[in-house]
Amino acid sequence: MTDSLFFRNKETILSSISFTLTLYKDACVNAIRKNLLLTDEEYSDDVYMECFHNAYLIQIFNDIEIKIDFFNYKASKLYNNIIIENYEFETALRRSYTKSDLRWFSIANRAIKDKKIKEQNKTFSEFLSEFFSANDKSDENIVYEIKDYPIKRIVLKTPIFEYGHECNIYSHDRIFFDEAVMIETLSLENYNVEFLNLKLYKSFTAFDIIKIQRYFGYISYAYNYAYKDLLSKNTIDVNLLRRRSILPVCSIEELAFILNKICNHPVNECREFIEMISFDLSHHNHYLDIQYNPILNVDGQIIITPTILHGSNLIRSIAFMNKINLSTFNNKDHMIESIKQALIGKGFHVNIDFKYGNDEIDVIAYLDGNLFIFECKNPYHPVSDFELRNTYSHLEKGFSQIEKFKKILENTYSFRQLLINADIIPSDVNHIHYGVVNANRVLSGISNNNIKTFHANELINFIENGDIISKGNKTNVWKNREFNVSDLVEYINGNNEFYNDLDKIKKNVFHEYKFKSKKLILLTCFFDISESKVS
Repeated sequence: MTDSLFFRNKETILSSISFTLTLYKDACVNAIRKNLLLTDEEYSDDVYMECFHNAYLIQIFNDIEIKIDFFNYKASKLYNNIIIENYEFETALRRSYTKSDLRWFSIANRAIKDKKIKEQNKTFSEFLSEFFSANDKSDENIVYEIKDYPIKRIVLKTPIFEYGHECNIYSHDRIFFDEAVMIETLSLENYNVEFLNLKLYKSFTAFDIIKIQRYFGYISYAYNYAYKDLLSKNTIDVNLLRRRSILPVCSIEELAFILNKICNHPVNECREFIEMISFDLSHHNHYLDIQYNPILNVDGQIIITPTILHGSNLIRSIAFMNKINLSTFNNKDHMIESIKQALIGKGFHVNIDFKYGNDEIDVIAYLDGNLFIFECKNPYHPVSDFELRNTYSHLEKGFSQIEKFKKILENTYSFRQLLINADIIPSDVNHIHYGVVNANRVLSGISNNNIKTFHANELINFIENGDIISKGNKTNVWKNREFNVSDLVEYINGNNEFYNDLDKIKKNVFHEYKFKSKKLILLTCFFDISESKVS
């Protein structure tokens, strides 16, 4: 089970590579860095994978320290085993990851079945497949060549046209199908589409980054095409040629020139952009995460990881590095605004950012005798236990704020005054409901003193239409055809049977990690989505 978690998980392997390179930098400060530009032909891939697997185990140990110190996991000894557990937290965490997967599958399937979208937008791989098929029929190879100097390797022929040129597929604004799906997913995650034109670094917008990723997508596909083509021709030492080639090296200036043709931003800004997403070995205090820094800078020469650059969530990474929240900008919280509009659409009286004394309540909503008070949190979406601490801290603050409001509202005068200030008739309110709303799905469902956490996207969808799509089938989770405030009450109280169905497919498992004579065993779970109704 442990090995499969490592070898089948792309992000885990990337994290292990990052950790290994960081250790190398720290341990080999005086190493001849130019050697990093050469290919190690002495050791097999298995040697490196063993190294990365050991790094994975070290990271597991470090993550468990975080779980115990920060997330209140318990450690107990049983014979030679150390048992690590926090049932509620682990269930909430795995549930939220499962819901994210289901949401992504739902978006992708909906787009695939939309004939209009499919007709108008090819996938990037379909476009490249047609291009490479044309190369197969050509007398001249326009994709790659083999060069012998300074070492025999595959060299791509990548034409770079002027910005805006019809043949410059990287610079045009027409999006490919997979880009459309990614944009819709990001729009849902960030509660707006305006983020596409938001400047994330200098003149670079989110849409610019999508275009840049196209270029690296081409590089990645082209190397794969060249390898398969050489393999079909029974080329000698084809695997060695591939190993020497798939991490291309160039100068920062050369790549800056290419980015200028893609985005039309000044070359000096392109150079600074490259440096921003690069890991510089000369910076001794610089920790490497290859998903944030997918370019390795070795004394001005850069090693590029085209597949990672193409496939990673580079928009999110760059926004995170520059402390930009894609759903909160230009003095507007798009998540809170989306919640407000959903509630208003169903007849609620809504106040947002409501000031009461020295405090502020994010959302107060009233309908038919029911008052809802939501504290909203908008942390970055975490990609590790280390980053998860930020989300958890936000949620803990949300819980404490709700507890504070509950104590204030226990006072009859304070409660009455708050309602009057909110333009709500005090005598009309029969029930009060509380909740913490999180912009990302992580830890949705976790509770504290009977106050639950809700994912904003799910909450908005429930209020707006109540539809759940699973395996192509649409199910409405309201009690009747029209929305009633009692539907939201049941949802907040955890009494909606459709959303509870996910917990019915939970399977408890344990992950076992061997460290010399002892084993670390993490008690966790997974949700068998093949049985799921929820998406």
